[in-house]
Amino acid sequence: MGKERTLHVSGLNIRVHTKHAADEYAALWKALHRLRLPTTRGVNAIMIGSVSSLNEEPDSPLIGSLYRFTNINPDDPWFDIDEHKEADANDIAEVRIPNKLKPNLKEYPYLFDIKKHKLFFKSGGHEGGISPLLVQKMLQNLSERTIIARRFGDVDLTVMTEKGVLERLLKWPEIRQIELVLERPNPTDFDDVELPQFTGHFDLLEQGHRLQ
Repeated sequence: MGKERTLHVSGLNIRVHTKHAADEYAALWKALHRLRLPTTRGVNAIMIGSVSSLNEEPDSPLIGSLYRFTNINPDDPWFDIDEHKEADANDIAEVRIPNKLKPNLKEYPYLFDIKKHKLFFKSGGHEGGISPLLVQKMLQNLSERTIIARRFGDVDLTVMTEKGVLERLLKWPEIRQIELVLERPNPTDFDDVELPQFTGHFDLLEQGHRLQ
């Protein structure tokens, strides 16, 4: 019997205002992927790694992996673990790592429902995940690129929260400030989100299978 594992999934609501259609969101995501640009936070970096369709339907969700890896700055000081001191210039001169190679790669599955313009991704559980705020920052950086902004205009990105969060917040014994942010909705924003039919993609990747 297989070992039971917990999988945490988070989501982002992605909105463009050029055209409210599934093919527009598919075009946006593929354009972001083609940039092949990582977003770096400290020594950690993430990027959109792969993109494919879940099935052959015209409005099929897009699936793939978000890549997280370590982005080493070779100009930072190196540490000699044997001598327990900063490495000297001779030792550092022996380091030969091509700039295109990055260590500590982790792949985390995502699913982008292009009909409801909602992105779901692995944010925790076995072998960790990627935080929603980091994914939001990555997509914000990519969507602000000139080539993207000219084609799609402003791209709104909102971290999705579970139902009941506001009610629990208002029950706090002390609230000093509440900030309301009103964003332009898309017509599909009022549809209910149903994720269960997509969970097979996440289950397969949890079991060690990789979808191309």
